[in-house]
Amino acid sequence: MKKSFYLAFIAIFSILTSCSSSDNTAYKDLKFGMTLEEVKAKGYCYDEKSISEEGMDTYQCKYSDYADIHYDKAELSFRNNKLAKVLFHISPADATKQKEISNKVHDYLTSKYGPSKDAGKCYGWKDEKRTFLHYVHIDIDENYKSSYVNELAICSNDYYKEK
Repeated sequence: MKKSFYLAFIAIFSILTSCSSSDNTAYKDLKFGMTLEEVKAKGYCYDEKSISEEGMDTYQCKYSDYADIHYDKAELSFRNNKLAKVLFHISPADATKQKEISNKVHDYLTSKYGPSKDAGKCYGWKDEKRTFLHYVHIDIDENYKSSYVNELAICSNDYYKEK
């Protein structure tokens, strides 16, 4: 499922057209391009690092709220020591709650950035500095138990794709 998310992310990242915004806000008072040291100095992340599937250094964020939704977790990802992505993840208990969260996120982003673009399994919004991807799906484990997942990625158009 995550591979589908990343493929859809790449597709939507290259498809969307730019709007006219110069806001470089990643999350709260964090700006894309800030160094890990600057983010840590603001008290946003824990020290333990992992490596994301995209090869970025990723840290758990101490805060996990966005658009009046409290997510289960948030992650801050850095490429070349620059903040490049913020990922929010929530697994609600049932499909009704998942739909409610999905509608709230979708409505919030649409009110800020206009209609979404559909890219397979994701909805996306893009302005001059950021791309927002909202991915809603169901994971089924080996016991055929379903879990509902909402993920929201906010990516820097400059630092995310930098190699």
